[in-house]
Amino acid sequence: MRIHTTSDDRKHAVVIGGSIAGLAAARVLCNHFERVTIVEADHYPEKPVIRPGVPQGHHAHLMLKAGLVALEELFPGITTKLQAQGAIPLDLLKDAIIYFGEGRIHRVPSSITLYSCSRALIEWQIHQVLCLSPQLRILEGHEVVGLLTDAKEQVVSGVRIRERTTQAPLEQSYQELEANLVVDASGRSTNMPRWLQVSGFLPPTEVVVDAFLGYATAIYEPGPDSERDWKTIMIQSSIQQGARGAVLHTIEGNRWIVTLNGAGRDYPPIDEAGFLEFARSLPDPSLYAALKEARLLTKIYGYRHTKNRWFHYEQLRRLPENLVMIGDAACAFNPTYAQGMSVALQEAQILDSCLTRQQGKTLHGLVPTFQKALARTVAVPWQLATSTDSRLPATEGSQRNALSPLMDRYMDRLMSRLPYDDTIVRAFFDVIQLVRLPGSLFQPDIVLKTLVGKAEQGER
Repeated sequence: MRIHTTSDDRKHAVVIGGSIAGLAAARVLCNHFERVTIVEADHYPEKPVIRPGVPQGHHAHLMLKAGLVALEELFPGITTKLQAQGAIPLDLLKDAIIYFGEGRIHRVPSSITLYSCSRALIEWQIHQVLCLSPQLRILEGHEVVGLLTDAKEQVVSGVRIRERTTQAPLEQSYQELEANLVVDASGRSTNMPRWLQVSGFLPPTEVVVDAFLGYATAIYEPGPDSERDWKTIMIQSSIQQGARGAVLHTIEGNRWIVTLNGAGRDYPPIDEAGFLEFARSLPDPSLYAALKEARLLTKIYGYRHTKNRWFHYEQLRRLPENLVMIGDAACAFNPTYAQGMSVALQEAQILDSCLTRQQGKTLHGLVPTFQKALARTVAVPWQLATSTDSRLPATEGSQRNALSPLMDRYMDRLMSRLPYDDTIVRAFFDVIQLVRLPGSLFQPDIVLKTLVGKAEQGER
């Protein structure tokens, strides 16, 4: 890891939270600061298992193509390490059964190679690599309880921390940790808006789009099937069909992780019989057929903290110096679209670029520069997530405008073409994987195929 500076204002950086966003932020901060400290309330496991502080870790995750590119750039060779630990290479369009609303997508070779594994393995492997950095310290079992500022409360100068215990904390148990830069990567539980108000700053505008989607997830041992030729199953009902969905990923240890989801408070059950019945209700029978022959290995975990939420820090005219917000602490997405990990890695790269551009200068002006760049990056995944969620009748905070009905009709038509047109499929999944912008779906050849293509079943 390269260190760009010996400046007095690049001595120490603190990261609040050590999940994937925090670990990625710490990785790039090691390029620019002599010392980096992650303050993490949890304790990291010795093996890739789910930490108590990561309840969403029980559920299926898949790093998008854009995220894998960022991951490899931040941690060279890590995808090889993941594969050595059991992550399974996956050609998304060739190795998966994918049903989107109107039918199954034709299985064709693609350039979208992903790695199927548990979220716990991804975080564990990132942690293992990052711990090799000599200037990094991870303060486990501690939590940040507030910010330190200068006398005029204009510049953040560190954080107040305490050891996390089951007992009521004593005032003298608080410690002060000074820093030249503080990065809030504390996730959906961030306290930053409240802390800013305590310091006399206006809180950011908070935009929430909530489709009231819930998950239920379990691990299965696959049943015997010598003719099984897939590694993943992805099913998403259309809005007209009720917007139920599911994914099955083959993960390390020859196991299946199966996540069912339902929007509009149509939450999947967490008992085995109800779980299977929910799977049976899906419009494609493949997942239910697979589960009937499989053996349940774990309890079934539910999860309902899935709203899209964006704190618009980039819109504030005034923020304290030396404080940036990243990952879910800035913008969190409905997890069903699998964007969170990938976007957090891209945001870490943005932080690296912003700090590099200010090399040889003070950190003055870093905060608005970074938050505006972050906003530009999250705008696309936010649009993809909220435009879909906003169509659901039960969604609160729906973001619709005069053009929405026209866009709905076009996207419905495009989705109806997915089972019959490989060109549209590849273009659509490039957008979903964040490697192409949504505007690419309106290129002349895609528009022509979408609007005038025939939709007879079996047509190629």
